Amino acid sequence: MSTNVAKGALSLASVWPIRLKLWAEGAKLWAEAILEVHGNITLQWVYRQDKQQNACLQETGEVFEP
Repeated sequence: MSTNVAKGALSLASVWPIRLKLWAEGAKLWAEAILEVHGNITLQWVYRQDKQQNACLQETGEVFEP
């Protein structure tokens, strides 16, 4: 992965595209793992107010939280 940022000139704006790419790659790996274990099932992301985080509800009834 290459960037056009000069050494020492990093800012949030300059690394944002890199961060988005890493998040997308992580989401892809996670989805591939779910497909391998459970097959093609329905997933629903919900916000847990009490924990102030997202959780993934699967059609199987399992809940995955970060």
